[in-house]
Amino acid sequence: MKGLQEDLDHSHNNLGLDEQRIKYLESNVEVEKRERDDAYNLAQVAQLDVEELKLRLQEEAAFRGRLQSFNEAASSRAWS
Repeated sequence: MKGLQEDLDHSHNNLGLDEQRIKYLESNVEVEKRERDDAYNLAQVAQLDVEELKLRLQEEAAFRGRLQSFNEAASSRAWS
C-alpha cells in the first residue's frame, strides 16, 4: 500500500510539473505572439514612412521642375 501511495504522490508531483510546464509554454507562446504582432506593426509603420518619403520626393521633383521652367521663362524674357 505504501508503494502505491508513493506512486500516487509521484504522479501528482509529475502532474504539477507538467502543469507548470504548460503554463510556461503558454506564456512563451503569448510572448512570441506579441513580438510577431509588434514586428508586423513596425513593418506597417515603416511602409507608411517609405510611402510618405516617396510622395515628398515626387512633390520636390515637381516643384524643382516648375522652378526650372519659371527660371527658364524669366531668363528668356530677360534676354528678349
